[in-house]
Amino acid sequence: MKRCFAAFGVALAWALGPGALAAGAGSSPAWVVQPTPNPASAHGPHAGSLLASVSCPSTSSCTAVGNTNRGTVLAEHWNGTSWSIQSTPDPAGSTDIALQSVSCPSTTICMAVGSYWTSAAVPATLAELWDGTTWKI
Repeated sequence: MKRCFAAFGVALAWALGPGALAAGAGSSPAWVVQPTPNPASAHGPHAGSLLASVSCPSTSSCTAVGNTNRGTVLAEHWNGTSWSIQSTPDPAGSTDIALQSVSCPSTTICMAVGSYWTSAAVPATLAELWDGTTWKI
């Protein structure tokens, strides 16, 4: 089964079932909504989160990044069955943090980039690395 994802707050999986490619005309792949968890920081009035980018080095490993409307970073991992939240660090004194893009050349390494505001109200770039175990700035 081949899958690809689009990230816009919920993950959508495009799944080609067995034989779909061989069947030719008359068969068509379908988008399937995949529920994604909301982090605890995204709950309450006007709560929510946004996944802005996804990278899938295999059909059973995808990483999606974005942010919550509370100004915190969000990273989630797809294990082939469901999404789970990954713990991510925030730069010291930062506000309005967002990861906008991610690239995962393998299942054990990802680089995500984004931006944040410093405590002095200066915009700054952010890069976070996934080493297969943890995210690091």
